[in-house]
Order: sequence, then C-alpha cells, then structure tokens
Amino acid sequence: MTINWHLHGASQAYIEWFEVPQALRGRGLGTRAYVAWERSLPAKVKTIRLHAADAGDGASDQFWERLGFAYRWTQDDLDGAVAAGADGAELAQEMVKTRRASRARGR
Repeated sequence: MTINWHLHGASQAYIEWFEVPQALRGRGLGTRAYVAWERSLPAKVKTIRLHAADAGDGASDQFWERLGFAYRWTQDDLDGAVAAGADGAELAQEMVKTRRASRARGR
C-alpha cells in the first residue's frame, strides 16, 4: 500500500496518492491504513483534501465517502481551476473531509 501526502498550509493535509494493490482490495486493508494514517496526523490538521481517481466503477468514490469525504469546492477553487484551464470533470474530482476534534491526535 502507498500513501503519499503533504501538509498544505498549517491546517490542511493533501493526499497525493493512496493506492491499495488490486489483489489486496476488498479486505479492509485500505480502510485500516487510512484510519491509522489519519490518527497519526498532528492535531492542527483540520481538513484533508484529495482528488479521487475514477476507474469508471464508482468504487473510489464509495471508498472515500465511507471514510467521511465529500465533493466540495469554493468559488476561489473554481475561479483558479477555470483560469488554469480545468474542465468540470476535473473540478468534480476534489473531495474534502473536515476532521472532528476527537479524531485528531493530541486531543
């Protein structure tokens, strides 16, 4: 399994890459790896963002939604993306999760 991420500002984490090999999917390993990773984040991280990959079967969306993520963007996000040439399909890929204080390390 692979999780690549970085801090974005003081209070956001951005998941660049999260992958569970196809042969290991469906066993809960990805969920357990994600939960352990999120619990290891500093308490100052309040928001986690990612761009969900779309394999056409909806599995990625379902995985992230079960973990509390939802599609969201702000007007600034839209303006910046449109200015950079993004189309609607690219915009719809960003998912965001707001962490609850009880899940953050250093409660």
